[in-house]
Amino acid sequence: MNSQGIRVVATGAALGILVCAVSQAQANFRPKKDIVLDTASQQVGNQIFTGGLFVFNQIRIDRGIHVSARGPNPLILVALGDVVVDGILEGDGRNGPHVNTLNSANYPAPGGIGGPAGGRGGAGSPQPKNRSLSGQRGQGPMGIPGLGGIGGSGVASTISYAAGGGGGSFATIGDPHFVKARFDPKTRANVPQIGYGGFGIGLHQLPFLGGAPGPRLFLDGKSSNDFWGVAIDVNSRKIIRGEIAWPFGGSGGGGGGDRWAGGSLSFTHDSKGAGGGGGGGAVLIYALGKIVVGPAGRISADGGDGGGGEWAGSSRFGGGGGGGSGGMVILMTRKTIDLHVHGKTYGEGDYSFSVSADGGIGRQSRFGAIGYESKYAGDPSSAWSRNAGGLGGMGIVQFVTPVDGKNADGTNTILDDKINILQNGKPLTGAVKQKYLAWRGFPNSLGVRVDDRGKAIQLGHKDGDIRPAPHLLPLWF
Repeated sequence: MNSQGIRVVATGAALGILVCAVSQAQANFRPKKDIVLDTASQQVGNQIFTGGLFVFNQIRIDRGIHVSARGPNPLILVALGDVVVDGILEGDGRNGPHVNTLNSANYPAPGGIGGPAGGRGGAGSPQPKNRSLSGQRGQGPMGIPGLGGIGGSGVASTISYAAGGGGGSFATIGDPHFVKARFDPKTRANVPQIGYGGFGIGLHQLPFLGGAPGPRLFLDGKSSNDFWGVAIDVNSRKIIRGEIAWPFGGSGGGGGGDRWAGGSLSFTHDSKGAGGGGGGGAVLIYALGKIVVGPAGRISADGGDGGGGEWAGSSRFGGGGGGGSGGMVILMTRKTIDLHVHGKTYGEGDYSFSVSADGGIGRQSRFGAIGYESKYAGDPSSAWSRNAGGLGGMGIVQFVTPVDGKNADGTNTILDDKINILQNGKPLTGAVKQKYLAWRGFPNSLGVRVDDRGKAIQLGHKDGDIRPAPHLLPLWF
């Protein structure tokens, strides 16, 4: 297929959205209070929107307002004018709750629901009438079974800890760039970083691996086409068609395993594993005007966190649920994307992101106190050494903008010409803009990621104010 043919294929769906938008747009969207948008069917004002497609003249989310999305379809917001986000717009997966009951293994511990078009986390102790041999596997995108993190194994009462559930996966398995990970050769405490549930403890105190992560949702083994749409590698002058046919959400984490009660005790006395986190959803914004994310604004499709397993006495016997993977955030505009930075970059230890499709964690609360409850707060190593769930994989962030070909900002790529990174209201240029945007380029023939001029981009783990680092695509229509 020639480049023109690829262009037609890539833009057909988007042009359909645009035609629909022109015929449907009736009002502005500026909610005065928090609102949940259901992508199956939702009434906003006098209009009922179905299928996840919401069309307005202008969209504005003010500071202090939280707009979230749920449902079976991706969230698609179309504006004939500008989109301004000073509050929060999210299609995040929800957390699996901690287990806070005793003698209740006949009541499954629910997994967190997924974001729009994302998979639900697997349940802990999923069998209500029999002993659960393992936690339930998380769902894949669109609720597809068998694609999420695998549940942690259940264990006999002579064993100290049941295993944690595996994390859901999307663009990555686990979080290879997690800056807070540390390797402990005794506990092998970085196992959850690569998506595996934390160790259970077997007979004679031998550790055994937790649930495995779900499969990565890209099949061809290439990293250059892990997106939706059509990109251009300026350095090699190649057009690259993305592997994703249509946006969808991420995968849920697996449920934690149960520690089986011994003797004559009923299985209801088993120490219950927790549910996994839901996969982040798919959030797509298409604006004929500009898209602005303000200094306090945030757009996200993050994976939910897995819950902590059941405590008995002063020991955490039940396995923790795995984290859900991130989903997709796609910002498309015919003008500019303006992102106001949130402090420093991820590589500099600032974890407040303007745009994210981050993976969730396997949380573990401590006996009598709160433990590792947030991905970027606290030290995960102690939690990981005791049967927490695995980290969810990273999702996808895409910025799709016009290209003027001038590289006036001095970043060595024309693909960010219409992306403005602002600090204190002033646009950044050159190396500083590169640091905050943290685009990783395209791999050359040697597999080295390079910019438009063939210069190597060496970011390592240093993402910017967007997590994960974004894909930059040209607007073809």
